[in-house]
Amino acid sequence: MMPERRKKKETADREESQLGTKAEKRSGGGPVSKSMRLPMPRAKADELALRNHIALASMREGKGSSYAAHTLLEAVMVTGFLVESGHGQLDPARALDAEKAACDAIDRGKKSDQWFLELADVEKLAEIVTLYDQQFRDAPLSAVADASDRLVRFKAGLPFGLARKRRF
Repeated sequence: MMPERRKKKETADREESQLGTKAEKRSGGGPVSKSMRLPMPRAKADELALRNHIALASMREGKGSSYAAHTLLEAVMVTGFLVESGHGQLDPARALDAEKAACDAIDRGKKSDQWFLELADVEKLAEIVTLYDQQFRDAPLSAVADASDRLVRFKAGLPFGLARKRRF
């Protein structure tokens, strides 16, 4: 490569690198590290997915618990937050159906101490758990962290709207 072309390429590469660093801001204002732009480590994603699959199986078999029902509700919410931020697709009506199924199981369990899902509700929540698995394998860790932060804010009774959208 000729010296002049090499200088232009190095300048362009440097500018692209600087723009990338400045453009990728976390909602807290700091830069997003390279690791936050990558998907979650596969072992951790699988661990979280397993938790949801166990919760779904136990609720399907009528051997669930408050923890299992709330785990499924949290999966519905985090999945919805990730879809809102552009990671995956889910029909909003199906998301509401899944949320209602989890809430119904929680209400029923609190009243009767019987923690299970109606047969029709199992498929609704299975769709969510499957999408959750895909999102946690594919979405950048920063998107998963934002969705998790939104869940924490929701549980604390704080505003939990969509975080500022990042450019990657």
